[in-house]
Amino acid sequence: MTYANRYSMREWTHNPAFYSYNDTKAFETFVREVNAPIIYKINTEVTTNAIPVIAYHDIDNNKKTPYTTDVTLFGEEMNYLHDQGFRVIRISDLGYDSRQMYFI
Repeated sequence: MTYANRYSMREWTHNPAFYSYNDTKAFETFVREVNAPIIYKINTEVTTNAIPVIAYHDIDNNKKTPYTTDVTLFGEEMNYLHDQGFRVIRISDLGYDSRQMYFI
């Protein structure tokens, strides 16, 4: 990390248009992404500790609107996270170790 990107955080979002508005494909990709191990090298230590950051621009029943996730898909994704034991935290709950330059 550098001074310029030390507070940067990778975010994943799924635009329904990428999946031709196919909720099944979007959900399968969501599951794959939140479960994918991400390997980071911090100094000389390698770790797979990662927090999936998921962003939704809009949630409603209009599936054909760009950057909108329909209510049914959103519900399936939230149920999946709950059933798999994911814990939701706010960005403000994260700490930042300025000595090591990473989120904690």
